Amino acid sequence: RAAPHALVICDCEGYEDILIDPDAAPELAGATILVELHDLIVPGLSERIAARLCRTHTLEVFPVRERMLADIPTACRLRDADALEAMNEYRGEPRQSWFLATPRRI
Repeated sequence: RAAPHALVICDCEGYEDILIDPDAAPELAGATILVELHDLIVPGLSERIAARLCRTHTLEVFPVRERMLADIPTACRLRDADALEAMNEYRGEPRQSWFLATPRRI
């Protein structure tokens, strides 16, 4: 079993299809998982990951979106335009998203 309060952050350009598999790594059932999904690299990835995690986790989806002025941290010393440019990931992938998977405690 996963350590209490375990957190997995996964951004591995499609390899999450291999890594985020509770059948292969049962410890994931008790971990909070934040995973970026790369469906353009591995078609159908989001659906497979969701199917694997829905038995043990509550899933929230966070689609990638264009950054806004409200996203700039208050302590940022850059001009607004420069801060927005620094935060731009130039994704252009409309299906890009993140899952936040929170374990269900039974």
